[in-house]
Amino acid sequence: MAGLRTAYKFSLLAANIVVGTNITLIQILAPTNQKIRIERLFLFGRGTLATDKQELFELLTQSTAGTGSTITPTKLNGADSETIQGTAIGTYTVEPTAGTIRQQFGLQPQRPLEVVFPPGRDLIIKGGERLALRLNTPIAAYDYFGTIEAEE
Repeated sequence: MAGLRTAYKFSLLAANIVVGTNITLIQILAPTNQKIRIERLFLFGRGTLATDKQELFELLTQSTAGTGSTITPTKLNGADSETIQGTAIGTYTVEPTAGTIRQQFGLQPQRPLEVVFPPGRDLIIKGGERLALRLNTPIAAYDYFGTIEAEE
């Protein structure tokens, strides 16, 4: 994290949301001896009504990987030659074990949400730690798209 950095993003479309069940959209695992800094979070839903209620999204630690599919990172600068060390999982069939909730956000399904974590108020994933973006007990069966931008 000192000096030059490699910035990248993990993105996922979560479709076929089950109402009333927690859904992890993206879980990032930091390498064993390396931190990852979360720079930006972007979310939007495919809602149909302006009167729909807000859904609750959480950034939380998780103690297990659960069962899901690997998400391939995309470098924000294609000229970066470094190998991305962080990994991510999404499209879960078995939810991971929840840990500490670090932040929460409300999102009305028709409106996008962007959260930028400025220097000095960084959101850091410690080496070997898992951090996830989770939809907490959805009240409507909409699709959601999430992107987490990070650097290592």
